[in-house]
Amino acid sequence: QQLFDRAHQEVIPPFEFVLKRRDGTALPVEVSLSGIVFDGKSLLLGVARDITLRKQVEEQQERHMRYVSLRADISQALVQHSSLDIMLQRCCKALVHHLHVASSRIWTMNEKEQVLELQASAGISSYHLETQKRMAVENSKPGHIIQERRPSLINDVLNDPLINDKCWVREEGIVALVSYPLILDEQVVGMMTLFAQKQFTEETFNVLTLVADAIAQGIGRKWAEERLEKQVEQRTRELS
Repeated sequence: QQLFDRAHQEVIPPFEFVLKRRDGTALPVEVSLSGIVFDGKSLLLGVARDITLRKQVEEQQERHMRYVSLRADISQALVQHSSLDIMLQRCCKALVHHLHVASSRIWTMNEKEQVLELQASAGISSYHLETQKRMAVENSKPGHIIQERRPSLINDVLNDPLINDKCWVREEGIVALVSYPLILDEQVVGMMTLFAQKQFTEETFNVLTLVADAIAQGIGRKWAEERLEKQVEQRTRELS
């Protein structure tokens, strides 16, 4: 009744609402209400416009802006003068912030011991964080990803036979898992993994491929800087 009375007294701005079709799918609409008089009776006229296409365009634009911001933050993290772990921690935080994933983790490759060493982690998920600080490459899923040198995408974690801890999946609502080998000049320098509470789209998957390449280059540069610093220190000691 309040809405009815208001419509006859002032112009009500259009508002968005989500209807549900008979098949259960959502239908976003823009609703306009106005008070009219017909045959001496005060009526409320409502018009609901289908804005599905508009919402899709808005969501696409919003995703694009998040991708641009993500790559900008990753680039900034990689060029700042800091230690390797701090640099990678900033990358993990940027991934969680812009992609709204549950967790992101980055390991570096220890070639001598053939293990992946966890350098950074961000997000709400603490899945096996302690046991994943050092992961052997041989005869393991991470090792298989590194050997294949191709990203691994699971968009239905709960029903995937390779995921053993189904209780954790249910508790944290994890739906998808994606892992990227970090490769620089044919050499695997690490691995990046993200856990998400919704499926990864092909668009996000492609953006993450570019991000993984950039992080691999950042790790390579940082290792080169560390080698150079050690050489300078050694040469300084020799001269002394």
